[in-house]
Amino acid sequence: MSWANRARLALGLLAVLAVVAAGTMHLNASRGIVPSTSAQIAAESATVATPYSGLVIDQLVEVGDEVVEGQPLFLLDSANLQRDVAMGAVPERTVETSVDEEGYLLVRATVDGTVTAVEATPGTYVRESVVLASVERSGSLQVGAQFLLSSEQYARLAPHAAVDIVLPGGRELVGEVSDVAVATEDGKAQVVVTVDSDALLEAQGEDRLVADGVPVTVRLHLENDGWVTEVTAAVRGALADVADRVTGASGGSSS
Repeated sequence: MSWANRARLALGLLAVLAVVAAGTMHLNASRGIVPSTSAQIAAESATVATPYSGLVIDQLVEVGDEVVEGQPLFLLDSANLQRDVAMGAVPERTVETSVDEEGYLLVRATVDGTVTAVEATPGTYVRESVVLASVERSGSLQVGAQFLLSSEQYARLAPHAAVDIVLPGGRELVGEVSDVAVATEDGKAQVVVTVDSDALLEAQGEDRLVADGVPVTVRLHLENDGWVTEVTAAVRGALADVADRVTGASGGSSS
């Protein structure tokens, strides 16, 4: 057999192996990715409440405002507060509240974040412990996702497994599993995972679809199982061997 025929045969084998390799690696990847049955973005929310009943004198923030811990949000006039002040039963200041020089109650933010709801306006009478506003804590966006996994798939769920977060518009962000809870359902694992993502936090504010309560799709990357990984490695080795032979044949023919 001439060197030209040998080279053509080697190239044909290389093409066949390339097709097999592509199919095997695709199988390897598809077996290792599981879509969520349900998922949505969630954020930690802190409520702002008053320890005293009274009349709201001033509302110092609006929905969408950025606030910092300790920032005054509401001013209340409370007869019960005045009584406790006279008795010396009110501390000068806490994280949640303080009393100003005129004896009014300042209700403050307890976390850094964004005001997402305002429940009281000036002129409103509110009772003790009533929620006046809600603040979404800065940097608290996560994704909660549910998966239905077979026992074999669950065994391949690694700590801090990688995930893809697909927003409603199709934009994809990367993240990783930070927490896992599991229950058994019909012989399968009903898995609820919490996903942390720096990309999600960076997109907050620049993308309206990155917000608390937005439904998303999460693709969970499992560890590849043994036989598929071994086949993939074998195919890659065969490709490398054929490539070496072709290179050697080409070099021999040129000499």
